[in-house]
Amino acid sequence: MEEEYWAKTTGLLLDEHVRNVRKQAEKFVKEHPFSIQKYKVYTGKNLAKLLYTAVQWHDEGKKSKSWQKNCKEDTLFRTPYRHELLSVFMCEEKGIQLEEEEKIAILAHHSKLSHRFKSRWIEIVLGSRKIGEDLWNQILRNGNNIVNSTLLTNTNIESAIKNNYAFSATRSLLQIADRRASAKEDGKDLPMFTPFSYQFPDNWEKRAVQELAFNNWKDPLLLLRAATGAGKTDACLLWAQQQIVNNRAERLVIAMPTRFTSNALAINVTENLSQTGLYHSSAWNVKYGKNTEKLDLKRAEHDFARLLANPVTVCTIDHLLMALTHTREDHHTITFNLANSCLVIDEADFYDEFTQANIIELLKYLRVLNVPVMLMSASLPQSALELYKTTGYPINEIKEDTSDKIEQERARCDLKGINEYTSIEDIEYLFEPILNGKPTIIFANTVDRAIEFYEWFKIRNIEPILYHSRFLETDKIKKEKDLIEALGEKAWENKNAKGVAILTQIGEMSINITAEYMISELCPIDRLVQRIGRLCRFFKKGFHGDVIGHLEVIVPYKKEVLYPAPYGRMVKFEWEPSGSLLKTRNLLALKKYTAPQFVEMINQVYNELKPNSPRTEQNIQAYKEEILHNWLVLPQAKQEEDETITEGWKSRDIPDQIDLFIIHPTEYKDKNPTLFLTHNTETIFNSKDAFNTYKLECSISIPLYQRSKGMKNEFIYSKKYRIGKKREQEQEEVKIFLANDCAYDLKRGLILERRQTKTINNEEKFL
Repeated sequence: MEEEYWAKTTGLLLDEHVRNVRKQAEKFVKEHPFSIQKYKVYTGKNLAKLLYTAVQWHDEGKKSKSWQKNCKEDTLFRTPYRHELLSVFMCEEKGIQLEEEEKIAILAHHSKLSHRFKSRWIEIVLGSRKIGEDLWNQILRNGNNIVNSTLLTNTNIESAIKNNYAFSATRSLLQIADRRASAKEDGKDLPMFTPFSYQFPDNWEKRAVQELAFNNWKDPLLLLRAATGAGKTDACLLWAQQQIVNNRAERLVIAMPTRFTSNALAINVTENLSQTGLYHSSAWNVKYGKNTEKLDLKRAEHDFARLLANPVTVCTIDHLLMALTHTREDHHTITFNLANSCLVIDEADFYDEFTQANIIELLKYLRVLNVPVMLMSASLPQSALELYKTTGYPINEIKEDTSDKIEQERARCDLKGINEYTSIEDIEYLFEPILNGKPTIIFANTVDRAIEFYEWFKIRNIEPILYHSRFLETDKIKKEKDLIEALGEKAWENKNAKGVAILTQIGEMSINITAEYMISELCPIDRLVQRIGRLCRFFKKGFHGDVIGHLEVIVPYKKEVLYPAPYGRMVKFEWEPSGSLLKTRNLLALKKYTAPQFVEMINQVYNELKPNSPRTEQNIQAYKEEILHNWLVLPQAKQEEDETITEGWKSRDIPDQIDLFIIHPTEYKDKNPTLFLTHNTETIFNSKDAFNTYKLECSISIPLYQRSKGMKNEFIYSKKYRIGKKREQEQEEVKIFLANDCAYDLKRGLILERRQTKTINNEEKFL
């Protein structure tokens, strides 16, 4: 009688599991014809055939006597050898000639094709044969023969990109099929593979920016200058529809500068599309909150978004930049899916030189794989054209609609004052309209200054809506709802708009609100244009006639010197303003401004393409090394799921960050007992996933230097907790930093400095 091989400790037979994986592989092939076709064009190979062969043999190593014995005794941890490696070895023993792509897919399907696990490979010996070491050396030798990773040249990098695509296809699809089959075998629901489908209403008329996107869809890289509120969301969906209908992509990825902007856009897009994935480090909580219905399915959908497997995925630019490093196994799946997508980079002017240089490398990568890209921004300078030409994409102009002369001549704002100030008392006169009930938006350049403004109004019995980055994700959602209710489109349409919003940079793009009166701290012209985009935003639709917004610019000083933070750099513990900030200050005049005048000012401020700083160049060299060296085998270092740095590279030039926990684990345990071990009164997280869920819901990322300041002021303290199984020796200990109760509240967010008080009407209040 033929032996029955088990695939799992549940008794599931290996033949049945392989059939289940094959079904999932066939489902992918059937529902992703573009991916299969593009692979054939680029490599000359049949991706479906490669995938089916890898599926057939991927678990062959489980037939070994040792593996079967331990599986049936539920002691797999005693198995001395990785079954993936045995699968390849047993195929060779049977004379089965696997293609290199199939071999790599089998070896990587449990994420162990990594320098970190090299010792687990080379220790495998059968008799006198060092089969593990021989196979490891063979992989490295063949990889080096395909791509010369010893020389950092553009030719070698391009070769690494092309070959990573060729190998990542079978590699990632085998993992997807295997994991979906296993999930189904465990009785879990699966997210569906669905095609991109976006239907415009029958009576829908394209706006100018949408016409531009539609008419120029053939451009491999489309640079689109579009004003805030011009209908960019529909423009990018219309553009993507043309890419997909014309067989240039099969899904859409929209990359945003920050988590907050990706949240807002995902909500907007979801209103029009049934399946929109939102992915960033806190997206799980944003999208699902405490809703525990079909939790496994929702986690799988979230993972789908992480892998860019949805018809539309909204994510941060950092998520894409990090994937190119291939420092995690899932990066291979992300980049393969990205290769079959069209990409929209929104708010393209938001980034500093450091991150912009990374984006240029991303575009060079995508150009090799013919990925259509559209970049949109309200304030792209003309000099950006030369920058984007360095990507290798053929581009000749920045597209912008100037056909509507009336709209071009319409004044967007009336700048009535440029007011220098050292303390708030210097500009109190600007707040008089607010005290008299005028709806207003105030932009502050720093969180601390925003809180100062909040306190000024608070002690005068006005409760502003304060919105900045130092709120918990759940509280940010509440804040956004409050802002929309007070100053959103419906509030103005119903003539009940009211209140004052105090925002930092995260309000420049993500919140769809407006007011007739705006006070903004001085910032570079491109950022100022974004802020002005929230001035009289809906009024041109006729709610209040043709109203021109009133703008006041306030210029902060400290010790009689311009205080530019964060628009500059620290030199010997003093802030030095950026050139763009100083140029903006010199160009601003008291007058009414039209859109073309803003574009002219942007071009004057950013009139030339400056060379990268040495620090940026060093980072780009490190990025290229990651792309070149990690195209096939994962590196030694372990990367967490949402990291945006490697050992030598980072996506943004920001200070080192830590997670500061606002809610104590004991308090969190009372509301979420299933995430903790129940056998003990001690607070112990039952898994790393449970701890990460706690981290996403209850922490705020802060610079490392602020932790030191907070601990000095006794606002922050540290404590150790354990994560893991019931056996203490198998648990992992983590040290976390917690905020004292007085350091955080829903109105102000996180405050790490002691505030002075002032007596008003015989009552002591914080300043």
